[in-house]
Amino acid sequence: MDEPSLDLRSVSCKNEKCGLYGRLGGGNIAIRGKYGPQKNKVLLYCRGCKRRFAAPRTNPFPRIRQSPAMIGQIVVSYGDDECGSVRKTAERLHLNKDTVDRALHDAKEYCMNEIHKILDSLYIPHEQFDQFWKFIDKMRGLSGRDVQ
Repeated sequence: MDEPSLDLRSVSCKNEKCGLYGRLGGGNIAIRGKYGPQKNKVLLYCRGCKRRFAAPRTNPFPRIRQSPAMIGQIVVSYGDDECGSVRKTAERLHLNKDTVDRALHDAKEYCMNEIHKILDSLYIPHEQFDQFWKFIDKMRGLSGRDVQ
């Protein structure tokens, strides 16, 4: 049986009370064992807080029975100037509008989670994030002018 590849550097502790919560690549995550009827699911272990948890799913969109290519088409089509709405995107791709809505919602949630993981791994204090967002707001105000 083929072993699923799992990069432990991309997994963080799921326990919010752990001091290493959300930190990627800290070396604190180890494989504890396998479970399930076919022993095909991976059980992980945090060396910091001693908690066990399931390995993350590899499919970021488990609620949608569409291929990743179709989900990409949904997102691109929705962002297109001609579509711009769930109903028009569904009509263009010959899908149910609920499927399109779910795909867009799950894509947004997935992207937000990934952004939070990246920002958490930067180890930037919250005060600096406030300065960062002020800078972004300032740059948005200059979007009509030359930004140097």
